[in-house]
Amino acid sequence: TKDTWYVYKVYKTLPETSKFNVDVIQPVPEESGVDEPGRYITLTTCTPVYTSKYRYIVWGELERTEKVDKDRTKPVELR
Repeated sequence: TKDTWYVYKVYKTLPETSKFNVDVIQPVPEESGVDEPGRYITLTTCTPVYTSKYRYIVWGELERTEKVDKDRTKPVELR
């Protein structure tokens, strides 16, 4: 965001699921491997490339936040 970097760590992927599987974006998706609410992020994209046949899902958990400095220096993970 404008003032804060959010650093997430990927903990699980689901390489292929139906485009109709909306459960993957629940607050605590069964497939994600976690069973309690937390500070998670769900990323989705179409797969295979250039099609919309399936969805590729990536789940991450917030590791930390970092204030954006005046030079907008990226977190070490992005350098």
